Amino acid sequence: MDKFEFDYLINKMLAEQRVKVDAEPLAIHKINPVIATEYGEPAALVFEQVSALFKANELKAVEVTHSMLEREHPYLGLSALRYGLDALLQGKGTCPPLVQRRMHGGLFRYTPLSPESPALQLMQYEPHVFETSIAGQVGVVPALMFNRVQRENMIHRNTDLWKHPCKQDKFVRHCVRELPYASKQTFRRAIKALVDAGLLRQRRIGAFRLWTTVEKPPTLN
Repeated sequence: MDKFEFDYLINKMLAEQRVKVDAEPLAIHKINPVIATEYGEPAALVFEQVSALFKANELKAVEVTHSMLEREHPYLGLSALRYGLDALLQGKGTCPPLVQRRMHGGLFRYTPLSPESPALQLMQYEPHVFETSIAGQVGVVPALMFNRVQRENMIHRNTDLWKHPCKQDKFVRHCVRELPYASKQTFRRAIKALVDAGLLRQRRIGAFRLWTTVEKPPTLN
């Protein structure tokens, strides 16, 4: 089993577990870390939505309205979503546009850059995922960190009460490396937000603060 398959299995099991706990559908959103780093997190999320609509519409240009963006991403404000869409249309810095817009039948229609294009070939990367319900409570970056902690807990699921949960400083350094679109200060604020929301527990062992999600991770069969 390669890393991508392992991550997919973990995220699927985490989603299934939370559906059983919450007894309601769970929405998982993904974000391309390269696009998020170069264009911003809102742009990366909007690009995923435009690409999904484009595929569902048999690779034909699609209508994307502000209300559609708000409905799909209730955890982000309209101004952030509009900024993200503009970044995709205009490019950012030396980065080229990733979405084209044309008027058709009196409506703007959008087409994402082809995955085979040189620009997107350079941006092929394992997507980062998070739960929209968590993002709605504490924001996108804390939701991404929550998912990472759950994954770490699952990896060490057979230890006694998660004897190896994430050490704070090591985990922050890991997040800065793996999620380069946010700063170290952002990650520290994200940890505080998750603790304040009751989504993370903190334990002290010697000089270390250790973290685990409130819910025990599921066991792989």
